Amino acid sequence: MQDDANLIPGYEPLSVDQALEIRRDRVEQDEILGSYWVPLLASGGGDFYAAVYNHPLGSYVVDAMAEFEPRAAYRSVEQMAIAFRVSYERGAFFVDGDGMLDMEVELCDRIDDEFRIR
Repeated sequence: MQDDANLIPGYEPLSVDQALEIRRDRVEQDEILGSYWVPLLASGGGDFYAAVYNHPLGSYVVDAMAEFEPRAAYRSVEQMAIAFRVSYERGAFFVDGDGMLDMEVELCDRIDDEFRIR
């Protein structure tokens, strides 16, 4: 990943090469991702957020976790960024005593529920 530059706990921004590699590795066509999507953030374990565009359902951000089916998570990249900002403001995302980015899971889940597509 991009030199361990976490933006949110567990996820890092991707270089163009890393984003292309995720696209190549995801050979099966997924209904929610469709054909037009760009990976934005990824974990080291195969999870990622991707911006979807030109999809019959519209444009949105998908949360693709290795152990679950991908799901539409946010209505836009802007909404995802706002949800992350609110997570910092309310203390769901924070820097721990060791200087590492961490999260308070229950608070993060409550904030996430305010923004996620239902």
